[in-house]
Amino acid sequence: MKSFIRTCVTVLGTIVLAGGARSQGRPAVALALSGPARGAWELPTSSPAGGFLDGFLLSVDGTQRLFHLQAMLAGVSSPCLSCIEGEIVGTLDDGAGVPNYDIRGWYSGIFDSAEGWYFVQLFHPGGTTPVGSIRGPFADSPNATPQLGAFAGRFRLRP
Repeated sequence: MKSFIRTCVTVLGTIVLAGGARSQGRPAVALALSGPARGAWELPTSSPAGGFLDGFLLSVDGTQRLFHLQAMLAGVSSPCLSCIEGEIVGTLDDGAGVPNYDIRGWYSGIFDSAEGWYFVQLFHPGGTTPVGSIRGPFADSPNATPQLGAFAGRFRLRP
C-alpha cells in the first residue's frame, strides 16, 4: 500500500512540476491550458465587408491575460435571410514577439438580434493540426449601430 501511495505522489508531482521536462526517466505529461475568453466583437456591416474581434484568453480564475486574441470576421452569403454567418481568421499572441498561434473558424447567428455562437481552432503558425479551440457566444449591436458588441467563451490549448 505504501508503494502505491508513493507512486501516486510521484506521478502527481511529475504532472504538476513537469512543464515539459523529464522526471525519473518517464516522459513528461503535456498539460493543457484552459480558461475564459472575452473581448470586443464587431460584425461585418455588409457581406463580405470585414468585422473584427479583439480580446484576451485569461487564466482559469480570470485575473491574468495569457494571450491577446485578434481576428477578422468575414461574412459569407447564406440562403437563410435571417441568419448571419462568416469566417474568423486571426492570431493569438503572448506579447513576447511574433504571434504564437493562428486561429481559424466560423460564426453563425440571427440577423435581427445580432447574437450567435462562434468556434475557432488554434494552430501553430503555418500548421494544419489543431492544438486547441475557443468557443462561445457573441452579441453585437443590431442595426449597425456604432456601439461594439462582445464575445465570451472558453478556450482549451495544448501548447
